[in-house]
Amino acid sequence: MKFKVNNTQWEIKEISQKEIKTMLNKRRNNNSEDIESIDSRYYGLTFHDSCLIYLDKDLPLGRKKKTLIHELTHCYITTY
Repeated sequence: MKFKVNNTQWEIKEISQKEIKTMLNKRRNNNSEDIESIDSRYYGLTFHDSCLIYLDKDLPLGRKKKTLIHELTHCYITTY
């Protein structure tokens, strides 16, 4: 889903926990394929440099709504 905040285009993508961890590994310049070593679970992430919000697609609806509100707050703070 795409939307604008303060004339800046943002996008929300729902991806799997495995995809989130793989992407984090790449962003951290860790080319290792061993994503199992990442112990944390990420409900959502906001990347200001690429204007992307990622949500774990497997979250229950209530948790997903709370996570979206949290991530949109990051988006709002960065944009304003």
